[in-house]
Amino acid sequence: MIDFRYHVISLVAVFLALGLGMLIGAGVLDRVTVSRLGASVKSLESKLNDDRAQIKSLRDQNAQTNDLVTGLVPRVTHNILQNDQVLFVRAGGGQGWEGAASDAIKLAGAADGGSIVFTDRWSLSDPKDAGRLAAALQLTLDPKDPDPAGSAAEYLGTQLAAANGPALVSALKDAGFLNVSPPSSGVFPAPGADVVVFAGSSNDTWLTRFAQANAAHSATLVVAPSPDQLGTVDAIRRLSGTPKLLSTFDSASTDPSGVGCVLALKAAIDQQGANFGTADGLNYAPPFS
Repeated sequence: MIDFRYHVISLVAVFLALGLGMLIGAGVLDRVTVSRLGASVKSLESKLNDDRAQIKSLRDQNAQTNDLVTGLVPRVTHNILQNDQVLFVRAGGGQGWEGAASDAIKLAGAADGGSIVFTDRWSLSDPKDAGRLAAALQLTLDPKDPDPAGSAAEYLGTQLAAANGPALVSALKDAGFLNVSPPSSGVFPAPGADVVVFAGSSNDTWLTRFAQANAAHSATLVVAPSPDQLGTVDAIRRLSGTPKLLSTFDSASTDPSGVGCVLALKAAIDQQGANFGTADGLNYAPPFS
């Protein structure tokens, strides 16, 4: 609100100054009117300087608050994800806020289970890609299916934690549908690993269907950067009968501490999955027990 007022006052001051100069040059105004307009400009400049100082003060307070929260978070989340292994999933390139969220999850005690990235090939823009996808999954796709990519991703979600999960992921990688970064040791993907889906602002149906299918058997968190960039999170929130192993969090880009993602994932692990964040009607985090 202050930023908006600051811009309005700035614009008014500029236009008054321009108008004053033009009218003085044209010799239209008398000295009294010029004096009054000059006083108005000075008053607006004074208000502008006051707003600048107030904005700086608020920014300083916000920075101090963020530093305080960031410092206290490790005490709140210390080892609450201990013994959990987390697989990170996203579509396309990564974004800066994802790193803070994943770091917070690891600092809360979770083991890094590697990452999976859905490539652009899931869009099936090449007519041959539907056949390649079906072959990699050893799955028969219905030619009349309006969303074959979504059906394939849903199947992957049901099988990811099963015995053939590693083989499916490997086949999809070889076919160009997934990019993978396995952990330094162990089976990839690990059976029973929790899954964090960084959805960003994209609304890829295959991510929605993958997350919902995976949440039938494994704790799953779907994360968006902000309430005005919900993408897949919005699609999941519109679903009925959301699994108790599924949580969403909508404000990762404004949470430098990552505490919101950690607590939302913990809720899913505890089968208390729900929607969290700063969107209307939501709690930022589950209640502490």
